[in-house]
Amino acid sequence: MRQVSTTTTKQPTFSDRQKDSIAYFFLRLQNTFGISKMLAVYPDEKSLSLARREYGKFICKMNRQEINSLFDLVHDQRQMGVDNFLFPDIDAIIGLQKQSRKVVSYHQ
Repeated sequence: MRQVSTTTTKQPTFSDRQKDSIAYFFLRLQNTFGISKMLAVYPDEKSLSLARREYGKFICKMNRQEINSLFDLVHDQRQMGVDNFLFPDIDAIIGLQKQSRKVVSYHQ
C-alpha cells in the first residue's frame, strides 16, 4: 500500500502576546549571536520566517521574562565554551530551557 503525504498551507495562528514572544525571542537571538552568524544560519527572510513558524509553537509558551532568563543561560553556556552555542541553534536553546526546568523540579 502506498502512503500519501499531504501538506497544508494553513499557518498556525498566534495571539498578539504569542507573536510578541516570538518576535522578542528572535530579537534576543540576533542580539546574542550577531548579524553575521544569524545570516549564516538564516540567509534570507524566507528561511527566518520558516524558523519562526517551525519554532513558534515552543517559543510562544514563554513570556519576555522567561525569554530573558533563557538567554541569560545561553550567555552562561557560551562563556563556559559550550560548543552548542557558537551559532544560533534554536533546538539547543529550547533544550536548555527544558533542561533547566527538570533541574528546578528536581530540587523542589
